[in-house]
Amino acid sequence: MFLEIKKSTLVFISFLLCNCIFFFFGSGCKNDLDILAPYKDTTIVYGVLNAADTAQYIRIHKAYLGEGNAYEMAQYTDSFYYKSNLKVVLEEYNKGIKVNEIICEKDSNVIKEPGIFASSPNILFKTTGNDSLNEKSSYKLIIRNTETGKLITSTTNVLGKLLIEKPNNSPANFLDDPYELKWFTILNAQAYEVVIRFHYFEQRKTTLLI
Repeated sequence: MFLEIKKSTLVFISFLLCNCIFFFFGSGCKNDLDILAPYKDTTIVYGVLNAADTAQYIRIHKAYLGEGNAYEMAQYTDSFYYKSNLKVVLEEYNKGIKVNEIICEKDSNVIKEPGIFASSPNILFKTTGNDSLNEKSSYKLIIRNTETGKLITSTTNVLGKLLIEKPNNSPANFLDDPYELKWFTILNAQAYEVVIRFHYFEQRKTTLLI
């Protein structure tokens, strides 16, 4: 009985040993890991619509993927700009009815500071004409890739113009306690931040000797 148990144990250990050898030698034949997924066209859009501005700017990029240093690839505009033509428009809606369409065209006049991404050319899409935004309307951004047919849309409301009552253009009087700030709230705006800047110059007080 003792010999049978010992024999079966040796067979079991031999079986495990064979499996371990197969695992190490078998799995060691290929250890390549592909960290790059198949490329997928992903569009990135930045834009702030401001009814107080005479022109609106939209930045449109694409996500990029490739072997090598991503920071180095960012220095080439082909990495993140579309080569194909993009048709960009802003549609204005009032109470759900389309009332206007504003065409956005390529513009490279805005200078971009050096950074991670290439600075020149700095391609933006700018609204054309004298179309100003209506704070009572909503706007739908439509981006169409004329080469692939891909369509991207987004809808948003527009904040109105901020009206500040205090302080006004008259010189500020800080002798009053407390100093009062007053403005009228805007539809759809929920957060406000106050920044006070002091512009002054120093003047040395002269001493008169008698």
